[in-house]
Amino acid sequence: MANAQSYMICSTPRTGSTLLCSLLKSSGIAGTPHSYFRRQDIERYAHAYGIENLDSIENYKAYAKASIQKTSTENGIYGVRVMWGTLDEMVAGFEGKGADREILESVFGAMKYVYLKREDTIAQAVSLLKALQSDIWHVESRAVKAQDEVIYCYDFDKLKELVSEMEAHNLAWETWFKENNIEPYRIVYEEYEKSPILETEKVLKQLGLSYELSELKAVNKKLSDAVSVEWIERYKQDIRN
Repeated sequence: MANAQSYMICSTPRTGSTLLCSLLKSSGIAGTPHSYFRRQDIERYAHAYGIENLDSIENYKAYAKASIQKTSTENGIYGVRVMWGTLDEMVAGFEGKGADREILESVFGAMKYVYLKREDTIAQAVSLLKALQSDIWHVESRAVKAQDEVIYCYDFDKLKELVSEMEAHNLAWETWFKENNIEPYRIVYEEYEKSPILETEKVLKQLGLSYELSELKAVNKKLSDAVSVEWIERYKQDIRN
């Protein structure tokens, strides 16, 4: 399989995408994948690249070019993570013509796609709600208080909303892949979490990259705990009533 020039990790929140990005980055040959076009982050990155006013198509494309130049590895590989909620804004920013895939690949070159999905959307929603309440998203995040110091509040209505949202986003990704004639390399979170390094190895192979397995490292740790288990079971009981 020919090497990819760039690749996009397609996902939804709380699917292990940060761990995947960290492991791919640690290989030293798979770019530095991150959410470079996420609304909450893009202006910070653009400012660091000396680019302001991303409302203009010229500056938006200049930002994309800078992102490629600054974060690709020496072999020219560029990686970007995109959540479903970011995709439309990202594509619209380039104001291109044609299918989304054509627009993206006119900017990023030949691109491969990795789809990371969590089958258990209830567990995913619980993880997301806990992160929203605690502002603890990853072990390396800016949160300094320990998980056991956080006071969580079970919220059935919010969990139901998040479950529906994750299911809708999964369906949206599948529809988008079909519309753009894309068959992504698929990763199921429930399998990935069992052996993330070996699963990351498969991603690198899909990208046509060779490496030493021992080079893959990441500091991320699971944030699931007794609260998560309790909420999952409580939600399943509540939804039946």
